[in-house]
Amino acid sequence: MSNLTETDRIFNDIRPYRDDEVEKILQKIINNEDFEKALLILMGKYLSFYKEDERKNLFNLFIEKLKHVKTVNDFQKEVVKYMLEPMIKGSIDSLTSSGIENLSKDEAYLYIGNHRDITLDPGLLNYALMSHGFETVEIAFGDNLLINEFVSHVIRINKSFIVKRNLPLIKQLDASIHLSKYIYCTITQKRSVWLAQREGRAKDGNDVTNPAVISMLYLSQRDGGLPLADFIKRIHLVPVAVSYEYDPCDRLKALEISKFRNTGQQEKGGTDDLISMNQGIAGYKGRVHYTVNEPLVMDVTNDRDVAKAIDRAIQLSYRLWPTNYLAFDELHNTKNYSSFYNDEDRNKFDERFKRFSPEMKSIVLEGYANPVKNHELQLGS
Repeated sequence: MSNLTETDRIFNDIRPYRDDEVEKILQKIINNEDFEKALLILMGKYLSFYKEDERKNLFNLFIEKLKHVKTVNDFQKEVVKYMLEPMIKGSIDSLTSSGIENLSKDEAYLYIGNHRDITLDPGLLNYALMSHGFETVEIAFGDNLLINEFVSHVIRINKSFIVKRNLPLIKQLDASIHLSKYIYCTITQKRSVWLAQREGRAKDGNDVTNPAVISMLYLSQRDGGLPLADFIKRIHLVPVAVSYEYDPCDRLKALEISKFRNTGQQEKGGTDDLISMNQGIAGYKGRVHYTVNEPLVMDVTNDRDVAKAIDRAIQLSYRLWPTNYLAFDELHNTKNYSSFYNDEDRNKFDERFKRFSPEMKSIVLEGYANPVKNHELQLGS
């Protein structure tokens, strides 16, 4: 007998899969012809970091383990053990976090974060939360990334809910209200949520919240008379800053920005998002830090003020690396931050982009320098 709740049924079209559905969905995933190919692409690079006897059995062991998974949490633990930890070991020099210890394990939070990588921003946040004994979050995932049924199953079994986009105006409003109600119900039922501060990644390193995100969140409660300030307190809105020393997709993002500037077109090919996902997972990241701020408590009357408060928290708490300071000084022809990097840092940074044209190098520098610029602006405001 199914244990799905009435709420689950109301939001059946967008919600993540629940424990009752895991075994059936996992069988569909494992039996899909794309499964083994996807795993080999994602895991192949990191198998080399294991001893030969471990490497020989890792892939088959992962599949065998999945066959016995019964719950969403079990699935996430297996994914962390067999996929996320090898990725961290193979592409991240250190993964650190701060601020999680100030939160309560008895509360649910709406984490709103800056958005640099399609899959890893919430994935690594979940890893950090698990490391501190917290429950993982439900993740907002755009339907533009659900390229087929296989990907949809993988996303939804991993605690992701679907954000519908590019609908006709009336249908888009209905979908936004539906999504707002789902997020609010999820928080009030003591399950945390992660949401990006804007649609799409910040390709230029400029982490700015779209006020429309706040408007969408408030849709379900606005007509009921709940003041915005009380709504923000009730959902425990927590700004989160993720800082990559090296953006694994920096070169891909620079190419996209260059194309847009030269042609005015922003259309992407059907495989571009998959390429970005793979590069984000496989690409070198250097050091990565998550700053989890305290929940916002503020007297606000409009979405723009909430967005500004999120921006201030994220931009001030962003962990600035030598790459950021180097880029800022080179871009602006200064030595203002020369004490924050050395020749080794410069050589490593320059080597990464040595084949870039001056135009492309300038775009890359902007992406790394903008967090410094934003930090300066927030300090001066």
